[in-house]
Amino acid sequence: MGRDLLGRQLGSSEKWGIAAEEIKHSKGRRWMVNFFSLFKPNVARLQRKRDVTSLIAALVHEDPRIRRAALSALGEIGDVCAVEPLIQRLSRRTKWTMDLARSDATALGRIGDTRALEPLIAALKDPDAELRQAAAEALGIIGDARAVESLLAVLSYSSNALGRDEARVSKSALSAIRAIGKPGVEFLLSALKNPDSRMRLAAATALDTIGVFPNPSNQAWYAVARERWNDAVVMGADAVQPLMCALKSSDSYEVRKAAAEALGMVNALCAVDMLGAAFFEDPNLSVSTAAATALGKIGDVSAVGLLAKEMGGSDPLRVEMRRAAVKALGAIRAPRAVDALVAVLQNSHSDVRLVAIETLGEIRSPRAVDALVEALKDSNAGIRKGAILTLIATGRPAVEAAMEELLTLIKQGERSACIALETYGLIPDDPQFQAWYVVANMEWDKAVAMGPVAMEPLIAQLKRSEEDEFTKSNAAWALGRIGDARALESLIAALKDSTRPVRDSAAAALGVMGDLRAVEPVITALLYSRPSLRDQWSCGAESLSNLFGDYTKLIKDAFGGVAAKRDNSYLDCPVYFDDRVKQEAVNALCKLNTPVSSNILYKISMLPDMLEMNSNDTAVSFHSIREQARMELKKRGSPEYDSTVYLTTRAWKIGDDDVSTRDL
Repeated sequence: MGRDLLGRQLGSSEKWGIAAEEIKHSKGRRWMVNFFSLFKPNVARLQRKRDVTSLIAALVHEDPRIRRAALSALGEIGDVCAVEPLIQRLSRRTKWTMDLARSDATALGRIGDTRALEPLIAALKDPDAELRQAAAEALGIIGDARAVESLLAVLSYSSNALGRDEARVSKSALSAIRAIGKPGVEFLLSALKNPDSRMRLAAATALDTIGVFPNPSNQAWYAVARERWNDAVVMGADAVQPLMCALKSSDSYEVRKAAAEALGMVNALCAVDMLGAAFFEDPNLSVSTAAATALGKIGDVSAVGLLAKEMGGSDPLRVEMRRAAVKALGAIRAPRAVDALVAVLQNSHSDVRLVAIETLGEIRSPRAVDALVEALKDSNAGIRKGAILTLIATGRPAVEAAMEELLTLIKQGERSACIALETYGLIPDDPQFQAWYVVANMEWDKAVAMGPVAMEPLIAQLKRSEEDEFTKSNAAWALGRIGDARALESLIAALKDSTRPVRDSAAAALGVMGDLRAVEPVITALLYSRPSLRDQWSCGAESLSNLFGDYTKLIKDAFGGVAAKRDNSYLDCPVYFDDRVKQEAVNALCKLNTPVSSNILYKISMLPDMLEMNSNDTAVSFHSIREQARMELKKRGSPEYDSTVYLTTRAWKIGDDDVSTRDL
């Protein structure tokens, strides 16, 4: 009751203010503060009386609602006497008093005293988004132009941040700048030239929102700040300085890259040195690449030295950068640029050399002929082909200068070398060389028509490991059609090729030739290779019947299986190994008491239990026919394998005396 009475007495008179003053000036009398905080002041009455001193005293009340109401009242009254206490409270904020700190900022803004400028600007950097928002609003109310730069910084940060809180901060900062008026607009226009790309973009965005369009002298800066690169290019020379500023000072690699590209489009000759510096020094490779491309578009000869310096490097991470530099040299097209491109042909990276060759093909300068002829000896096939095409583009004298190397390449199967000679009618009349030419140019029918003279180039093509399977398969096919015994060894070796088409073509060629010396290798390939000959026979190819004569069907059934017919075609279809078919074939071989049948049974007797016969690794059992072959051979006195029997003309003939046709 005493407390209520004292509260009524203090609240109903000026004694509350007197008590507040005593507390304010007393030191060490903590008990008085505690005593004072027991009483609830009537904030509304104090506000009506404009009792600023009592309201300031109420800021230390233990009830946060009282403190918040006192802050609001001080802001409404607007008395400058409250500025210092409010600044002190704002400066001493903690995470526990952050809610009241926002009210402090709001109150300072309502009072409008410029002494609050620095504390409020400092509050713009606080991690608390709501405090930054309150500080921005307060600065807008104060309206001092000195706050625009800090507000713009807040705007640039908040515009790039995520979240609704940051969006509100950005909106408040923008409203504050608008409220400051003309001084704020002038600062925004000057901020279009700020080194920080985010500040430039924020300034341009603010101008858009406020509804102020830059005057002609600032339009190029505005376009660059807004990152409207096409608009900047249209402005031409007026945009050079803003673009150079963006290239030099922007912290965004995307902005620097776009600025470099735009400088090239506006043909900014004064930016050559800066673009050269960006080419060498920018930490982002995409910017360096864009700078090189821009130098090429500008076409100034002074850039050749800058671009050529990078050409000796071997860093694989900078390959794209060197490729762009090569293309830039090609765009310049000066003799110095051609010499630099010729030097690039010594670069260790094949991609860079290839781009240099292609670029020289666009320039077509005779100065590069010697280097291109030397490039015909490059170990990279793409480089050789590119050099040939560039020589063709350069003209007949260039091709004639490379004649010796081109003839060598034709003998190595380089088809593009044939194109070079054909383009300018330089094909020699020598029949032997023409055979090399026809084979390198993949004219297989012509090679067959040339007969034995084409044997050497065809065999070389078949043996060449780097050739594709299509070329080697056709070479094997042509050798079989010619039928020269000199191809036998190469075709037999091709039975072990890593690709199925080559193996199949080699087997077919041997069958067409009908040379008995191929029998043993073909049988071995048939029995022990993975799908090659077995699949070919199973799919209905009968070209090997020239080797095996009447035994063809028996060998095919014993080892090839039965093809699954699909769409009236036996090509490229799965093979099923039928035990019954294999068994019948071996039964027939057992009835043929001939040296050839003994040899085949001997091969069967040496088979393992299982063999992987298909490309899908299907395992097929040969156990049954293997045991049957062994028993038959034992009855025949266990004869050894005799390869000499194949030299007999009638070795593969099944006569009526051997076994009846019905039994087969």
